[in-house]
Amino acid sequence: MKKLLVVLFLVLGLARLCFADVTAEIIAVDKDNNGNIQIKTQYKIDGVEVQSNYPPLNGKYYWINRYDIKSFAGMTKAQILLRIKKDIISFEKNLIQKKYMEINNDIFVTAGQNLVGATNTQTTTSVYVDTNSDGILDTEWVLKSDSTRTELPYTPTEELP
Repeated sequence: MKKLLVVLFLVLGLARLCFADVTAEIIAVDKDNNGNIQIKTQYKIDGVEVQSNYPPLNGKYYWINRYDIKSFAGMTKAQILLRIKKDIISFEKNLIQKKYMEINNDIFVTAGQNLVGATNTQTTTSVYVDTNSDGILDTEWVLKSDSTRTELPYTPTEELP
């Protein structure tokens, strides 16, 4: 029973870590040197600012979505705002996925430490061939690491397409 409780607490703890709240705040709208519209957005995961490669603006890191007039061709103002909102939500979802992957990859790296020092030796492999060109694999070649081969009859379970 104690083991079950420990496992349950670990699973719930890991699940809690994997659910990140991402918030976005548009901090500026301007144009770049090419005249493209820039939406500068600050993102936070669980209240912690996500750093970017751009220099901070008023002490805030930000990410940029760029648009040109073709991006909004034929759209109303409401449709343009919806498009920008959808792009921001898409990036928020990507940040959640990234956070999930980072946490779970750490779990597997930790578990994989048990593999350090483990060895494996493989001396043979099998290749299946069609020796009479009828489209059906009929022979198994057992290849060895010493460059020798043994041929065995093979009965396939299905035909090649």
